[in-house]
Amino acid sequence: MIYQYKLLIIVLALAIFSACGGGGSTSSGDFNNTQNIEEKTVTTMVINTPYTLSKGDKVTRNIDNSRIRIEKNSSSDTSTATLLWGQAYITRN
Repeated sequence: MIYQYKLLIIVLALAIFSACGGGGSTSSGDFNNTQNIEEKTVTTMVINTPYTLSKGDKVTRNIDNSRIRIEKNSSSDTSTATLLWGQAYITRN
C-alpha cells in the first residue's frame, strides 16, 4: 500500500513539473525584435535604422553612453529616433 502511494506521488510530481516552463522558441533567423509586454510593445533598436515615434513612446538606453538622434517632425505629432551607437529599445503604448 505504501508503494502505491509513493508511486502516485512520483507520477503526480512528474505531471506537475512537466507542465512548468518550456515557453515558446523562435528560430535564430527571426529578425523581428518586437515583444508585447503587459500591453506595451518593446522594439529593440538597430544602429542607423530610423524609427517613427508617436506621443507616449519612450526610448530607453541599455548602455549609459549610447547615442540616439531624435528629430521632431514639425508638420505632425511624430518624431524620428535613430540609434547611432550602443544599445536601446523603444516602448510603445
